[in-house]
Amino acid sequence: MTIRLEAGGEIRNSKTFTRAETGMFLPLDVRHIARPGVLKNASVSLKAGVQQVKSVPMTVADVAGNADVGMARMMQGSRYLETNENTSRTSLDAMPESVHFSVPQAFYHRAWVLCAVESDPRKDPVLTTRLTRFAVAGRGGAIADTTITLPRGGEKPGDGILQVGDVQYLNADGGKITTPLYLVRVDLNTGDILDLIADTDDPCAAMKIGPYLDFEFLGKCGGLEVQHDRRREPVATSRSAVHVFGVTLEKSPVEVRLKQSQPGNIFHNDEKPETTFALRATAAGRYALRWTITDVAGKVLGQNEKAVDLASVGSEADVAVPLTMPDIGWYGLHITVTDAQGNAILKHDGAFALLGKDTRTAGYESPFGTWWFNGVHYTTHDASVGGPLLSRPDFIALPWAGRRTAKRNSRRGKSPSIRFNGRSGLPISRTGRRPKRGRRNQSA
Repeated sequence: MTIRLEAGGEIRNSKTFTRAETGMFLPLDVRHIARPGVLKNASVSLKAGVQQVKSVPMTVADVAGNADVGMARMMQGSRYLETNENTSRTSLDAMPESVHFSVPQAFYHRAWVLCAVESDPRKDPVLTTRLTRFAVAGRGGAIADTTITLPRGGEKPGDGILQVGDVQYLNADGGKITTPLYLVRVDLNTGDILDLIADTDDPCAAMKIGPYLDFEFLGKCGGLEVQHDRRREPVATSRSAVHVFGVTLEKSPVEVRLKQSQPGNIFHNDEKPETTFALRATAAGRYALRWTITDVAGKVLGQNEKAVDLASVGSEADVAVPLTMPDIGWYGLHITVTDAQGNAILKHDGAFALLGKDTRTAGYESPFGTWWFNGVHYTTHDASVGGPLLSRPDFIALPWAGRRTAKRNSRRGKSPSIRFNGRSGLPISRTGRRPKRGRRNQSA
């Protein structure tokens, strides 16, 4: 690690340390992001420090070191429909509106949260945990959120919520309040970010420090609106009543990676409809991969499973999932990985499409079109990926180009194309006809 300072700068109170080995667990020290709020002068029945809380290694914060999730707020969000400042944050920003860690990259599947809930009825007893990796211009859908509502006011705790102590504090009127201290099991939706969590060389990562992930706490998030998706944005009118005193991430006993035989799981002509999931053990055991295929309305059309024995840490096995169906069309693909006891470790919702034989003859007279950003907006630069994705709906050649580039090429009588067909830089339709030079291709 290299740190460069401006002239006259200095580093004070630096220290280095080696993290204690905790096996499948990663305890995080909440004191580093302390925002105690109204519980800053409370008393906690558990002692502070490193300890086991119901067999989970945990670094328990003192009252001054707890994190008030109600302080997590939406900052600068979408700008010009191009970037999102809120999902390009880093933990080094140390924003007071963020309850945010950066953690070593791993297949985490569970978080254990030690927390208490304020009695203030104006606040919501809602906790959202987020696992992702924010990116330089914002992160889109590759965000794994899990939202739970915690019990309050004598409500009975649900499954995965265990009282392990209590917290006493004074409310705004000076009255003494006693609230339970809970150990909460949060099952992370890691299957929502399979591509992200498997990528150890993300060129769009907000920090250039090697493989890492972002983990943070929020309160209630929004929903789908007519022109905006706010499901990953904190609701401005809601404040969480939850205070976090400790959190430990638990690694999955098996890692799951997707190995597509065709980009986007889109198959046509004589391509074999099949996709593969690669399993790698971080704990020896017997695991099963179950798959369910549905139609566009969600009706189950088929399901099956395959069990594999991974005898030691590092053992690997590939599970090929056949996708042959009697009819062409779009299909849902739902994956669940379970342990020997049948407990779900990971769930992933995907899709595939069967297009059948390519018999199309439409050429450049077609009025339909699209574009490929060719690297912009985190798209691929690889023509072997982008090309097949465009060729299947019959957009063979012309990628998107900037307005100035398009005008310049038009003046020079050039078509701003790349070679998907291996024969020419000009667009080629399935009929083999070329457009006249200087003519704007309608499939752009």
